[in-house]
Amino acid sequence: MVGRSGELITFNRLMGHADYLKDGIMFMLVLKGVEQIFTLPDRPAYIMYDTLLGASEGLGLFKKRLGFKPYKVKWKA
Repeated sequence: MVGRSGELITFNRLMGHADYLKDGIMFMLVLKGVEQIFTLPDRPAYIMYDTLLGASEGLGLFKKRLGFKPYKVKWKA
């Protein structure tokens, strides 16, 4: 699922075949997703994959390896 809110695009629920996990299929899927987002004509300033707060240790490490990092956001009405 992909959603956009101003300068933020969020996405989640990428599914790679379990037989290819050791080959890095999930890294490839996320990187290709980010690549596609960066080619948008109105490229967003921020991209969020899944969640950070409440994420498992494994998901946190996965996202850190991909270069994701937390940001504090103040939403405007």
